[in-house]
Amino acid sequence: MDATDQARRLFMQALDHHNHNRLDQAEPLYRQALALLPDRLSLLVNLAALLIASERFDEALVLAERAVVVAPEDPEARNQLALCRGQQDADPQRQLAGLERQLALQPDDPIAHNNHGMVLRQLGRLQLALQAFDRSLSLRPDEVGVVLNRADVLAAMGRHGEALAGFMQALRMAPGLAAAGQRFIHLVLDTGHLPAGPAEEFDALLVQAVSTPWARPQTIVPALVARMRSRGALAGVLASASSGASDLPGLEPEVVAREPLLPAWLQHALVTSLPLEQVLTGVRRALLQRAAESDGDYADPALLRLHAALAVQCHLNEFVWAVDEDEKALVRALAGKVRARLRAEAAIPASWLCALGSYQSLESIEGSEALAAKSWLAPMRLLIERQLREPMLERGLRAGIIAVTPISDDVSVKVRAQYERNPYPRWSSLPRDLRPLPLPRFLAAQLPGAGLPVLDASAKVHALNAGCGTGQHPIDMASRIAGIQILAVDLSLASLAYGKRQAQAMGLDNIEFVQGDIVELGRLDRRFGLIESTGVLHHMADPERGLSVLRGLLADNGVMRIALYSERARRGIVAARAHVAERGHEATSEGIRACRAELKCLPDKDPRKPATVFNDFHSMSECRDLLFHVQEHRFTLPGIAGLLDRQRLRLLGMEVPGPVAAAFERRFPSPQAKVDLAAWDAFETEHPDTFAAMYVFWVTPRT
Repeated sequence: MDATDQARRLFMQALDHHNHNRLDQAEPLYRQALALLPDRLSLLVNLAALLIASERFDEALVLAERAVVVAPEDPEARNQLALCRGQQDADPQRQLAGLERQLALQPDDPIAHNNHGMVLRQLGRLQLALQAFDRSLSLRPDEVGVVLNRADVLAAMGRHGEALAGFMQALRMAPGLAAAGQRFIHLVLDTGHLPAGPAEEFDALLVQAVSTPWARPQTIVPALVARMRSRGALAGVLASASSGASDLPGLEPEVVAREPLLPAWLQHALVTSLPLEQVLTGVRRALLQRAAESDGDYADPALLRLHAALAVQCHLNEFVWAVDEDEKALVRALAGKVRARLRAEAAIPASWLCALGSYQSLESIEGSEALAAKSWLAPMRLLIERQLREPMLERGLRAGIIAVTPISDDVSVKVRAQYERNPYPRWSSLPRDLRPLPLPRFLAAQLPGAGLPVLDASAKVHALNAGCGTGQHPIDMASRIAGIQILAVDLSLASLAYGKRQAQAMGLDNIEFVQGDIVELGRLDRRFGLIESTGVLHHMADPERGLSVLRGLLADNGVMRIALYSERARRGIVAARAHVAERGHEATSEGIRACRAELKCLPDKDPRKPATVFNDFHSMSECRDLLFHVQEHRFTLPGIAGLLDRQRLRLLGMEVPGPVAAAFERRFPSPQAKVDLAAWDAFETEHPDTFAAMYVFWVTPRT
């Protein structure tokens, strides 16, 4: 093998590691390849990009300078060079002066105009930044990065319609570009800016946003609802949510199938609209009746697409929707027909599988594994994947998950049993193509202005996720933080297998999933620079004991993210949990469906009704966690202050949405207020639903 072939092989290996955030494994491979081909542009810019992501700007600068010598007009090399030189001189005013000197010598340099605009934006001179980007685009109109920078400035100026048009232009220039797609959907979600009336291109991008996804699919649901409410077959049904109507007209499946946004929503995010749930429950019943009476398949592709997506939704929500006795009888009969066809190795209509998969998982049918090996039309593939292939994968993964502690605490044993039966939460996908940040920059973005401990940006991050559930949180962290290695611990083997499958699907190998109990983790002979325990401690018999164990595992300059239930914000949940106890509902599928039916019918002013607005109300495992959990503690902010004081932990900041942070700063303008739990308690008193999800906060050891 000659040097070129060997370097190419090393480059492809390095690129795979780089794309999956395994920077420590990618770097030596890039360097080996570069030793063979020292002037190869792709090697220079990729290794420079890796070093920039790790904030090793001096090393990156050497490579960027070589890349510009090799290819003087290459825009990526020149951008890297400007970025690295700018980091050497962090004063934006001096950067601005240097760029203006460069532009005086090279007035037609589009890269220099772009860099000029970026520094002007950093200085808050937005109108001048916009002019610089316009000048850059006049010289090189096809530079998608500059189109994105221009749209960013327009968004910062509050010109949301123009910014949205800019992000859409970037997506036309580079279809599927994650950086553009993420900006597009976050602008929509942050501002609520939507087109009026028909807008096919916009709707197609919404479908792509939830399917790819460009943000967590569940967070995109409000935009989907708003668009569907503004036009189309379901507009009247969704508008009835605000009018208080309880009896909604049934819609024919063919009418519902004409809504272009619905299949992607059903496949990737929970339906959290009670009116839409009512309509779709009726559609499900109508399609079941048709399947029971037919021996053929759909002639209308849109109807097959809707029915398959509906079955995926029902699997995602774990069949939480109401089922009457007539439907149960039809399902039993249809299951018998499917079993007979499987035994006879005969063809099975797709409509039968969609109908059956809308009421129970196809894996529960004897012999259904044969279906996983068949080829299917495109609308059916995700249904077969979700209900057959993925459960088969999870069963195979369970054997490879080791136990690092015993599980003997009485409450832990009960909680484990709950999550073995209902792994929590069931989810479909998370955003990919995120640019991972070194831990100090990640924390600075999460907690702007916080007094963070001094951390080494280039060091590998050893992290613990205590109570990882089905893997959402560790997978999200693994995608966002450069050089991270995560130990993900949970009580439930079923949840761990789900998380491990999802991590493998995303190509992540920097998470180790293990079974264990937080109260026993003290026996680990390890310390962690980052610990996360989100929504876990309040389900333990003694939450402070659990926090004490985690405190003992935290490195001296480490950080910990904790999330706990708010007593004040969960008053509606407390009332609903009391209803469950009074009515004697059991934590079974039938008991949860019966409880949901009762709560949905309550008047809006009933103190129990707020439980129905939580996303958790709309899936079986999450509703069980919300209203039927075997153990729940709730906290106040003064109580948390005492807890942190006893555990020698210092508050770094509360993690809240941008509008909440802005409102808090208006109410308490002092910078010290951000870490004053008494101030946050006063704010919550005035805005009691602020922490309806949980208190989420970051701490570090107190010195």
